[in-house]
Amino acid sequence: MLAGYVRTPIHVIPNGVDLEYFQPGRGAHGNYAPHRLVFTGNMSYRPNVDAVRHLVTAVLPCVRREIPEVELYIVGMDPVPAVRRLADGSRVVVTGRVDDVRPYFDAAALAVAPLRVTRRLQNKVLEAMAMRVPVVASPAAHQGVSAEAGRDLLVAGDPDAFSQAVVTLLQDRGVRERCAAAGRSCVEQNHNWDTLLRKLEQLVVATDRASVPVESEPRSVQPHAAASALRRPTTAGDR
Repeated sequence: MLAGYVRTPIHVIPNGVDLEYFQPGRGAHGNYAPHRLVFTGNMSYRPNVDAVRHLVTAVLPCVRREIPEVELYIVGMDPVPAVRRLADGSRVVVTGRVDDVRPYFDAAALAVAPLRVTRRLQNKVLEAMAMRVPVVASPAAHQGVSAEAGRDLLVAGDPDAFSQAVVTLLQDRGVRERCAAAGRSCVEQNHNWDTLLRKLEQLVVATDRASVPVESEPRSVQPHAAASALRRPTTAGDR
């Protein structure tokens, strides 16, 4: 068994978000759109391309039957032709690369992450939650996020369920505000880079000390240099 070969404990440090950078600022610039959805990410990445095509063709038509004025902003660098063709100039907007994704979160009523294929925790979900933007995510996009479905974000799979979750958040201000507040609290508790990096630094120091022979003189240990690099905020332009 594999356990027989493991001599030291295994610790998992989840992904995090810079909570000082991704601060709530809903409507701070007066551009809040009450029926706007936002999807962020590198738009040449196949799972993102599949997600927005699925969103536009299978989900938005269902939403528009109840909320005709709903609009979608697809925000991120390198949109491939299949993504650019989704833009209609008004109700579906493809921005391309942006210098700062935060104004797009601020302007949106909610963020959507209908990914059907994923290989990692989704920063787009953490960033939206950090900025108090309610999130509707697929089960795949929810994986790896320490968030309770139905409280911190809404999770739905098939197009009908996903569109109904979107409609619920757009139409019910109370549910929308509770989800936004719970989402921010969730990342503060579970995905705060400051807290996670302190844990990482403690583990590095403890591991280094444990590897020093008893007869050796104690020496100072610097946390791994890569830890500080993890603080750099991501944007839709560099995913």
